[in-house]
Amino acid sequence: MIGLLGGIGAGKSTVAQCFAQLGCAVIDADALAKSMLHEPAIKEQLVARWGPIILDAQGQVDRAAVGKIVFASTLERVFLEGLIHPPVLAERARLKQVYQGNPQVVAIVDDTPLLLEKELHRDCNVLIFVDAPLVTRQQRVMNKRGWSVDELNKRQSAQIALDKKAQLADYCVDNSADQAHCLEQVRRVLSQILTTNRLPKSC
Repeated sequence: MIGLLGGIGAGKSTVAQCFAQLGCAVIDADALAKSMLHEPAIKEQLVARWGPIILDAQGQVDRAAVGKIVFASTLERVFLEGLIHPPVLAERARLKQVYQGNPQVVAIVDDTPLLLEKELHRDCNVLIFVDAPLVTRQQRVMNKRGWSVDELNKRQSAQIALDKKAQLADYCVDNSADQAHCLEQVRRVLSQILTTNRLPKSC
């Protein structure tokens, strides 16, 4: 299984999409966590703790509202993780088994936030660091998530340092340009993984 590492806004999801185009199966833990927020039992516990302020106009859990709460308080973040992580990890394990049994799957790609922080990288055979300049990452989170630079810095500082992640990775993909550039790098790295499983980092 191939694990993706990188800073917030580096474009790990874009890299995962490139792998998918090349016949890989992607486990998107962020999407799994998002779906868990709509599970009635979990939604009920969140509203009981934080009130209806976390619901949007349709009565669904607003991820942005939840994010503001949990990133402002370690206690609340631990509470949320205690609710979300067990079912997400169970589904992640189930999907891994399903994909391993499918001969058409070239490789499994694990796009799980906090892969190192939660020691989930131990399930991976290969780690890839997705790199992008700070200014690029800042622009991406401002455009896609509406975050300020301070918000990005605050959330990034809660994770393992990027240089540490880069050191632990087996490969590096530069995702500072367009998707075509990214796809070509992913194609090359995947070929290396499938043939030798270990080659020097490229960035």
